[in-house]
Amino acid sequence: MNFGDESRGASPVVSTAVNPAIAMQLLSAMLGAQAHPIDRLAAHCAGSRGMEWSGEIFGQHPELPTTLDGWIARKSVAKAAIIERDLHAGDPRALGAFLVYVSAIAGALAFHGQWITSGSPAEIRRGLPLLGPFLEPTWSNIFARAVERLTQMDSEQK
Repeated sequence: MNFGDESRGASPVVSTAVNPAIAMQLLSAMLGAQAHPIDRLAAHCAGSRGMEWSGEIFGQHPELPTTLDGWIARKSVAKAAIIERDLHAGDPRALGAFLVYVSAIAGALAFHGQWITSGSPAEIRRGLPLLGPFLEPTWSNIFARAVERLTQMDSEQK
């Protein structure tokens, strides 16, 4: 068996790079019922059709709000569509509503520097940088701006 160029004293090359999409799916599978909704959403977005799926979800809500009230309204509509037990089970419809909910929070942070949820700050803070890379570029940029804004807000509070 020849795995490389060992005959000349070189070590075989072994890649240690981890595909983030596969890592998210494995994490969600390992956590099972203990997975948080944000983890299930990230795993879904990281899947082979994840970016296409999130694009379809965002395509149902193509207009970006221009005011803080618009982001709040978007979040409220999404929140009303979330059925908790389905969200925890990983149902794609519930995950889609949750994606719109989280994206409204990201948009309010990115464009207005406002925190518009009473939900778990820790879960949202963890979720924004986790989800962003798996979204199409417009939303990936919004999520990145939201993370930057959170970092800025944290440093201002110190």
